[in-house]
Amino acid sequence: MLQITVLGCGSSLGTPVIGCKCETCSSSDPKNKRLRSAILITKFHPNDSKTNILIDSGFDVRTQLLRAGVSKLDATIITHDHADHISGLDELRVFSPLGSNKILPIYFTSATGARIIPRYQYLFDNKNLNANTIEYDSSINICDVSISFFKQNHIVMDSLGIRINNFVYANDVAFFYDESLRYLDNIDTFVIDCCDYQSTRVHAGLDRVLSWINQFKPKVTYLTNLSHKIDYYKIKNMLPVNVYPAYDGLVFKI
Repeated sequence: MLQITVLGCGSSLGTPVIGCKCETCSSSDPKNKRLRSAILITKFHPNDSKTNILIDSGFDVRTQLLRAGVSKLDATIITHDHADHISGLDELRVFSPLGSNKILPIYFTSATGARIIPRYQYLFDNKNLNANTIEYDSSINICDVSISFFKQNHIVMDSLGIRINNFVYANDVAFFYDESLRYLDNIDTFVIDCCDYQSTRVHAGLDRVLSWINQFKPKVTYLTNLSHKIDYYKIKNMLPVNVYPAYDGLVFKI
């Protein structure tokens, strides 16, 4: 059995935004408090052990993993190298301390790795992290979980879309390439970038997301990467059946 935990569903600035007094940022409701986007994939085993795979490691990863009670991490996948997805990589040293002979595998595309490795060279030199290259349009086994990867257009760079069985995680995407559309058929649970009500140059907004939902027909959709312009309850009341805003701490099975 696999479980998805939404560790964070916020955009690059998080919510509340520093210094902002808007209605969402001023809200005391927990569902309007969002850390930067990341998810945790957990596989449960018959002997009560479990495998944890982290998707993205941004500014808030320490808080996110503490909140989720994660004491063991088996692998990390980086979708792309924008700061809100990689700036917490140093925090992952706790899972492979010096002298422990434990090295945490990290997966990314060659283009992403070419930018991450020089920035965090010491983590690779000290054997905290072990680099593994992912190809777009491929499926590999990571910690006994079969994961497929497809290319997404994030305008300023490409990002990784992720499919596991009939679950799709498509964050930080403006458009889908034609060659990636086959990964978007027969979706049970769709977690999709929805940064604002209207699409921006680099992110899908609710207008585009609703057209994708009509096109791909997922059974259930959760909106992630929500900016402070989106109030949880206001958007929830606007959405069609089986479409929901995500919130930090959301857990579901796939």
